[in-house]
Amino acid sequence: MIQCNFYRRVLLVAVLFFVCVCFAGCFSSKFTLGKAEDAKVDIGYVGNWEMSQDGHKVTLVIRNLDNHWYYVEYLDEKDADKGPARYTGFVTPVGGVQFAQLRALNADGTIAEDYGIVRVGMKDGALTFQHLKEDFFKDKTINSSDDLRKIVEANVENKSMYDDDVAKLTRTPGDHQ
Repeated sequence: MIQCNFYRRVLLVAVLFFVCVCFAGCFSSKFTLGKAEDAKVDIGYVGNWEMSQDGHKVTLVIRNLDNHWYYVEYLDEKDADKGPARYTGFVTPVGGVQFAQLRALNADGTIAEDYGIVRVGMKDGALTFQHLKEDFFKDKTINSSDDLRKIVEANVENKSMYDDDVAKLTRTPGDHQ
């Protein structure tokens, strides 16, 4: 019994570490920019996507769960032995821009409390996303979803709120959406 609890704790720490690495330096919050029940799945985001990053392939699989929530799998081929990171989330428009709010689905069956928030969009048939910078929000007072939404809305075009890189993924061959 004691040994089983030890292994559970080790597994939990490993999963949390993996999630932290995926969102390292990126903004996450227990608050969201909107309500999931108000979200609507954009079928244009659904599909299999890929990009090359630092000489290795990154794939993203996005599926519609219930017309409000998405299921997302992220796999970087350099970490293929760890398997994909899995998330559930929804998209909320703020100031004419779409933001995905994603919570990690942990291997132990739990769901992460915090949402990683990323700007998403479609440009020239490609899926784009850009992480929000954690440092940008450090000196901001956020006690509610309304507080968070006001800050993001006021800064939606402020480049200092985002990481420098915009990721651009293309549909994988044979993905017919």
